[in-house]
Amino acid sequence: MHPLFPFLLSSLLVFTAASAQAAASFDCSKASNAYEKAVCKSDVLSQLDVQIAQAYKEARDRLAADPAALTELRQVQRDYLRLGDTMLQTRMENQLEFLRGIDGTPRQGLSGIWNLPTGAISLTPDQKGKLKITASTTTGTPPNFYNCEWEGNPVSANVDTANSKEGGGWTLKLTRKGSLLFAEDFAPQQDPNSQPSYCTTGGRLKGVYFATKVVTKEPQLKNASKPAAKTTSAFTASTSSNSKYYVTQLIRSLPLSAFDNTNDGMDETELNSLLNRGESDNWQVRSISNTQAVFVAKVPYSVVDLKMIEMDHKTMLQVITSKRRDFTYSYWQTSNTSKALVPYYPTMLMRSVYEGGKELENTPMSDVPEDIAKYVNTGEACLHWSGEVSDDLSPARKQEISKAISKLGCAKQNTVEKALRSKYGKDLRWLSLLNHSKELFGD
Repeated sequence: MHPLFPFLLSSLLVFTAASAQAAASFDCSKASNAYEKAVCKSDVLSQLDVQIAQAYKEARDRLAADPAALTELRQVQRDYLRLGDTMLQTRMENQLEFLRGIDGTPRQGLSGIWNLPTGAISLTPDQKGKLKITASTTTGTPPNFYNCEWEGNPVSANVDTANSKEGGGWTLKLTRKGSLLFAEDFAPQQDPNSQPSYCTTGGRLKGVYFATKVVTKEPQLKNASKPAAKTTSAFTASTSSNSKYYVTQLIRSLPLSAFDNTNDGMDETELNSLLNRGESDNWQVRSISNTQAVFVAKVPYSVVDLKMIEMDHKTMLQVITSKRRDFTYSYWQTSNTSKALVPYYPTMLMRSVYEGGKELENTPMSDVPEDIAKYVNTGEACLHWSGEVSDDLSPARKQEISKAISKLGCAKQNTVEKALRSKYGKDLRWLSLLNHSKELFGD
């Protein structure tokens, strides 16, 4: 029995109670939109919501003397709520970090770190007394992410407006007003319809950034000429945690054990070579984008598909390893206590959706019919209890297991399955989910 099964089971059995206990910054009995409903179902999200509400109030207090900044802050908060429950835990963590970092003290000149929940612009003095500019932003929602990473020419210090140019001819205009930094990017006059070379298609650095009171490190650029990060290290530090959206940064934090199910595994040198050069002695990159990378081993044949997904309201890395017809899945998430990504063990319902094939691709968990969700969750609980049955158990423990199995209605699961197949027989999504859950149950 997996060591996390008891935890998963208890989560299933106390889910309703936990939902009722969740205390958000608003009245959950009046929850009406996707954001509010998601928050009220989770103690973790409810706690984050309370912290964000407090951080938002404190940020407004710090900006009280700057009406323009208050207006922009309200817009940032509206944008955050507008996205509903999409990537909610990750966005909440970013929003909380952003709000807590806001500095209401008006700046003199452009120097410093300027943040949004989606990224940061850093202006730091260089050896010649000018300000070096680096910027990194990630906007959009999965699967449509837009990344921008800028490193243009330095600008003069102690000014309130400056223009920086990069190799492709684009100009980044920066204007400071109080505790705000207004950023605009302009195409070269000779090619006004061009796409900026520092952004993926659709991306821009344009926005209103807030002065940040805590300066850690500059945003790091994925193409910066620095030594490659080790695969077991945390992804590159930044003043904004939006870098966790970028798939290559997640892969650099992935423990090498994630590749154990390939024929020959992968070592640190190979992985760094793949990320930096696109190939190694035995591996090559088949494709790579903002949210997905596919690696292929030449001999013996293996494919590793690494994809950013949203699961349990948090951004995760799904690793699918295939050796011809043999597929294995693993899931990895960031951790506050570990520099490397750590394993995540989803429920069988989650696995049934995320591993159920093309029919279930991009299907949110909230779309799963309640009766199907109950059937899969009950099946997982039944599997847990039946896995404990043993002749070595005490009579009292055997009786406890028997009562639990009876209370769950495990004997009726086959009948429930037939009814569900009849009810949803014309919907390929839910038939695929039922088929995959049956595979997971081992039937």
